Amino acid sequence: MDVAKVLQAVRGYMPTKPTTAPGDIILVGMPSGVFYGLVDSIEPDHKKNWFEMKFKLLILPPVELTWKLRIPQMSGELFTINDEPHFVLSIDLRGAATPDGNTETHEEPAKNARGKFALVKGGAG
Repeated sequence: MDVAKVLQAVRGYMPTKPTTAPGDIILVGMPSGVFYGLVDSIEPDHKKNWFEMKFKLLILPPVELTWKLRIPQMSGELFTINDEPHFVLSIDLRGAATPDGNTETHEEPAKNARGKFALVKGGAG
């Protein structure tokens, strides 16, 4: 898998945040695939401008990881682990991607013509 191409594609259709913070849902890209994660904490490392980011990969079973990263690496910059490309992007769950990769924030849910919230039903089951 070409991680750089995946990163470029994700930015085109997934709304992202410019930074990553504890509690964020992230996309973690690596040669074996792209996974969702949940950031537990970000603490300064003893090395200047480096941080320990603790997160859980949201797979079954969940996997807890700690990576030492710089801020740009937590914000979509490609980096390597064991000479393999990786990325971390924080997802903006409040926005929707536009064709140019920017996000639009929706202030309130859609309502039907009578001003009531619409009920969406699944298929026959």
